[in-house]
This record gives sequence, C-alpha cells and structure tokens, in this order.
Amino acid sequence: MKKIDLEELIKSKGLLNMKHADYAIVTKNHIVIVEETERPNIEDIEKLQKTIEAIKQGRFQPEIPKPNPDHIIVAIIHKRRRTDQLIPALARRKTNMEKKEIYMMVNCDHDLQQKISSITK
Repeated sequence: MKKIDLEELIKSKGLLNMKHADYAIVTKNHIVIVEETERPNIEDIEKLQKTIEAIKQGRFQPEIPKPNPDHIIVAIIHKRRRTDQLIPALARRKTNMEKKEIYMMVNCDHDLQQKISSITK
C-alpha cells in the first residue's frame, strides 16, 4: 500500500491549474482517492472526478498506475462537519460499477481508517 500526496505529485508533473483531491492510496487492485474537507460541496465531487480522469489518462504515471481492468477506484470525501443531504446523494449517484468507480463519504478519522482498511485488504 502506497500513500501519495497529490499536491506534490501535481507540482512535479507541471499540472498546477488542475483541480485534484488531496491524496491517493494505491494497492494491487485499488486506487483510493481522498478529498479532505470541512464542509463538503459540489466542488469536492468535481475534484474527485478530475483526479479519476487524470489517473485513467495515465497523467500520474508511474507514481499512480493507469488502472487495469481489475482496478477499482474508490473516491472518498472525508468531511469534518455535517452537510445537507444533497452532496452525499450526488456522490452516490456518481458510483458506476461498470466503470468500477465507487464514491462515498465518511464522517471522522476512525470511519476513514475503517473504510480504507476494508478496501485495501
């Protein structure tokens, strides 16, 4: 399991104007993308989407591999405060099992660690 700071990676790749999540965790079969936020909004979902697009295009290789058919991409918004139900509903609607993309939200550090552990087993 490898944790990658996307801010540093994007700077090193010269993609300074790109919207992106905060970090990624890469395992043999999963790429977990995490956006940390106080109060989730639509822009956080867009950051996850832009990060997934860049990964699928191979823009972060070799640090983050271009997904193969076995990879599952999990995009997580790690929120610190409550939000209206619109944002979690939008995140769930983005989940697409055919593309092997799963979107979810977690509320606290403990939940985040549990989700990452269960995903990366």
